[in-house]
Amino acid sequence: MTIITISEMDGKGAKDSPNATLSFDNKGQYPITITNPLSPQEEERLEWYFERYLEFPFLEEVKFCEARESITKYGQALFDQLFQDKKAYAHYSQALKEGVEKLRFEIIGSPEFFHQLHWEALRDPDWPTPFVLDAPLVRTTFQPPTFDAESQVSPTINLLVVTARPGKNDVGYRTISKPLVESLRKAKIPVKIDVLRPGTYEALSRHLDAVKDEHGQGYYHIIHFDLHGSLASYEQLKQSAKQGSVLFQTRYGRNDYPAYEGHKAFLFFESFKPDQSDPAEAQEIADLLLKHGIPIAVLNACQSGKLTADTEASVGSRLLEAGVQTVVAMGYSVTVSAAALMMTELYRQLFKDQNLSRAVCYARKALHNDKNRKAYYDQTVELEDWCCPWSTRTAEPWPRRY
Repeated sequence: MTIITISEMDGKGAKDSPNATLSFDNKGQYPITITNPLSPQEEERLEWYFERYLEFPFLEEVKFCEARESITKYGQALFDQLFQDKKAYAHYSQALKEGVEKLRFEIIGSPEFFHQLHWEALRDPDWPTPFVLDAPLVRTTFQPPTFDAESQVSPTINLLVVTARPGKNDVGYRTISKPLVESLRKAKIPVKIDVLRPGTYEALSRHLDAVKDEHGQGYYHIIHFDLHGSLASYEQLKQSAKQGSVLFQTRYGRNDYPAYEGHKAFLFFESFKPDQSDPAEAQEIADLLLKHGIPIAVLNACQSGKLTADTEASVGSRLLEAGVQTVVAMGYSVTVSAAALMMTELYRQLFKDQNLSRAVCYARKALHNDKNRKAYYDQTVELEDWCCPWSTRTAEPWPRRY
């Protein structure tokens, strides 16, 4: 296998000067300049394509097609930036001769810029499909966590599904979890599933303590969060608390929020008050998972993997920075049908002893090969949502089975 590493340089140089390096198997470095191939307006159009077009699928067909085509153009533009150096391209061409499945892309950099780029779109103009359908692509940060969570050896995949729907206008809590559970059971995958109810932070903490007492440390291999995620400033949290939509004090097992600069990433649980959410910061989630030896977090959450340049990080990247070994998050919201299809294939491949990054490839391919998604007004549309899931990692944790 050839590991192709794209690493962001520390600090900011002059405009148009190299801001990253490209290397093969950590040998040699080619200076490269990476920029976002899309304008802010084109990024907004892409967000609309994934998250809002489904609401009115019979309008703005031209905009829809332009957004879809921009994914291909984006991937090819990134490729040109990476392999502009003739020697680097020659090295890549030689590695490709062994097969695209023998490539592995590792993206090392800051959540503020490097992680927010749509690396999943990366493709060779002369190759028929994007790399990520066959070659693992993972993001990581400059600082690895201090400790690793270790799960138990088990004949089954032990999965905890956490679903929270705190808003009165939110979809039902079983809208996504029920199709996911049913799909896994129909596929006859040896997955032992526990669904947490109610979807509060207190219920999660108490449940994990009870499971630890009964089964020992590291019982769950994966925790699947089906809830909303967001990036918020301290003032935004305070304002939401004043409006009665967010719990700001007396949070179970956690201190009140101290003031902080910039934005932080949160997952929103249900609270003891109706229609009020309980935001848990990424570090709090990471500490809880590390305490109970859960190495893998799957975030099937709105905006869980989304990054913007003026924020500290996304939930997914912050979880990685905080200590979770591997995170599978969504760059954009995905439909219920896509989530069920993707997760079923992901867990199927994990049970076949594929490592997580390779299993994500198979899950993407399942989305790519079946692009039909249910939209509003009983419409069906084709979406290129194979590029929505992305993974970050510090290791490739997976329980061995004997």
